[in-house]
Amino acid sequence: PSTALAVTAMQSRKHRAAYYPGRYSDATPTPTWHAENDLRFASDPYAEDLLRMFNYLLTRMGVVQVAAADEADDLTTPMPGTNDGFGLVFEVNGTAYNQGIGAAALAGSGLAGTLAQVGDPNRILYKPIEFIAQQAVDALVWHQNDQGTSYPGSFYYSPNAGTDDASTSAWMYSGLYAMANSPMKARGLYVNNMVWARIGSFLQQAARQQAVGGVAFAYRVSNAGSFQLSAAPLMAMGLMGWTNPQWQNSSALIPMNAGFALNVNSTRGQAYQTFRNLMTYYHNAWPGTVVAGQDYNAWFWGMWAGDAAGYNRADDQYNLYAIGWLAKGLTAVGVDCVGGTEAFDASGACVGNANDWRHQFTTLLVRRQGADGTWLTSGFNQIISHAINSFDPTMKNSLAVLTLGLSQ
Repeated sequence: PSTALAVTAMQSRKHRAAYYPGRYSDATPTPTWHAENDLRFASDPYAEDLLRMFNYLLTRMGVVQVAAADEADDLTTPMPGTNDGFGLVFEVNGTAYNQGIGAAALAGSGLAGTLAQVGDPNRILYKPIEFIAQQAVDALVWHQNDQGTSYPGSFYYSPNAGTDDASTSAWMYSGLYAMANSPMKARGLYVNNMVWARIGSFLQQAARQQAVGGVAFAYRVSNAGSFQLSAAPLMAMGLMGWTNPQWQNSSALIPMNAGFALNVNSTRGQAYQTFRNLMTYYHNAWPGTVVAGQDYNAWFWGMWAGDAAGYNRADDQYNLYAIGWLAKGLTAVGVDCVGGTEAFDASGACVGNANDWRHQFTTLLVRRQGADGTWLTSGFNQIISHAINSFDPTMKNSLAVLTLGLSQ
């Protein structure tokens, strides 16, 4: 996943892959594509690097068999040839981290309308990039815990494992979110309703009341709420429409849930209230509690030592994993300020004591960037999550770049 996360980080800064001029001779999306590619190759110092990294990801993809429901299109016109009973996973083991991170890199590649030049000769080579993306989406849906398992709608390391895990689920939400918002939608890329309906059902099942008010989500449903692992569900809520204030008092069932067997089938009003309850938790808990030893994975860490002003610090006592997911989640739901009025005032500032999270995250990351341009490349601090300990330096720095980009 290191390469895939680095690709996404570079794409977030507006870099895109390009072929060496004159070396790509297959289908193109527009008559001007070659000229645009050549200009990008000449003007973007990372264009060739990104292409090499992207091609590496294609060579690492594997083939799995998926059910018809996993590749369903909800009566929309399917992309030709993709309802074939197969999906594509990233890395042969297809774990959730690889799947979600790889999907986000593919979604933002900017290569729709071109044909893959490497990869499995039967399933990838010379296939349109959007075809490969759709097959990857089908595999994401296939990976989800099915109805009839203990926690349907959640995700675990391995496909349909029947066990929930909020960190692996977070990366799958991220991959699905990226695919659902990809420009490749114009070429037929589609994320079906079933995967979102089951995610929504699981989130309603998993929400836990918190002492500070509101609800949060846990590493496992049986655990207590986690500050950092409650952020990724905001991405799913934003995409599913749960943030719509017009849903507030509605007793109508959520439209995308129609036709699916679910543990919890919410009304629009219930979905909106769960979103508001999650925001209540973040308003009251910001910047998270810094108390060690609450569980073996340290999932209860907040974002930094000290109070809300602790972002303006001269040491590395901060939790990049929590900060990164909050940046993604708050962006997805359009929240500018936490701890008070959620929108900026007319001058573009947070009101009263509300926290401008973009300012806080930008300040912290700019202050703590090393002279060599990197962040957090060694064991670095005590305020860490289990996941960030597993990240290599490339992944840590890529997450910092992504977070900084969302905070501008």
